Amino acid sequence: MAAKVGYRPHPAVSTLMARIRSNRTSKGQPIIAGITTWSAEIAKRDPTRLRFYEGAAARAGELGYTLEEFSATIPGLTISRLDGVLQARGIQGLLIFPVEAKVELQFTWERFSCATIGYTFNVASLHRASPAYFDNVVIALKELQLRGYRRVGLVNTPALRERLLRSWQGAFSAWHSESGRSASPAMLEIDPSNEGRFQTWMKRYRPDAILFGGTPVYAWARAMGLSVPRDLGLVSLCVAGMPREVRLTQVVEKPEVVGAAAIDLIVEQLQRNECGIPQDAKEVFITGEWIDGSSVAAPTTDPSGGSKPPKIQLKRKFPSGR
Repeated sequence: MAAKVGYRPHPAVSTLMARIRSNRTSKGQPIIAGITTWSAEIAKRDPTRLRFYEGAAARAGELGYTLEEFSATIPGLTISRLDGVLQARGIQGLLIFPVEAKVELQFTWERFSCATIGYTFNVASLHRASPAYFDNVVIALKELQLRGYRRVGLVNTPALRERLLRSWQGAFSAWHSESGRSASPAMLEIDPSNEGRFQTWMKRYRPDAILFGGTPVYAWARAMGLSVPRDLGLVSLCVAGMPREVRLTQVVEKPEVVGAAAIDLIVEQLQRNECGIPQDAKEVFITGEWIDGSSVAAPTTDPSGGSKPPKIQLKRKFPSGR
């Protein structure tokens, strides 16, 4: 009936009413629950998880909410019990961070305004905020092209392939196809401990630059006698696998911005009093940023205005084997 008579909610009043509803069940700032599954070891190895959380917590505070962490991997705490705790405390907002453990996160969705970060949670189709993994590879490839690199390779891990739904591979394959190359693209999925397989792949494809994530490519290249960037350009696509001793060129994922975007998705629902699994889930992608480092050559141009490939020469021969 409201729609038939042309009623439209006033956004300011909707925000006020959402705040009033929240304050009925909690004192002070209303709480958004942040559901995590990572261990301290995982967070230390890849601090992106904590940066997601920091960005989300900051944004929640800006909007008048408090983000409170609830770990789903506490021994003896079932998801059913955790669900009950959230309901008993009157918590309506639910943010599921990237899932690290094999935990069946099944909540009473109709009671919560929800969102998730990344692609690892697939129990329900929720609103989602994520780094633009596909676009980040395109950014890296375009920048390398401006610097004259032509034989670019991609190295990542099977775990990252699954977490990113093959977004890196999809972008890399599309770029390879559109550039008119006939040979198969130089892609390698490898366990971070399999250095020997990396050497074999290098001798076969002989790339002049590599996009990588999750693997110690810099250390492997140096062990082969290669100088970066004189012999090989390197671009990191994520924090995992980044060496601490050098400042590599990278495409940063902006995890704090991703976390903030996820909070925005939840607050929008709270203000409209929307709960449950959405009929049409939104996906918000945050485009990364190219950050110059010491691992690629500077852009060069020829007299005609086009890009001129740098003179990349292997000063040492590849070893015959380990």
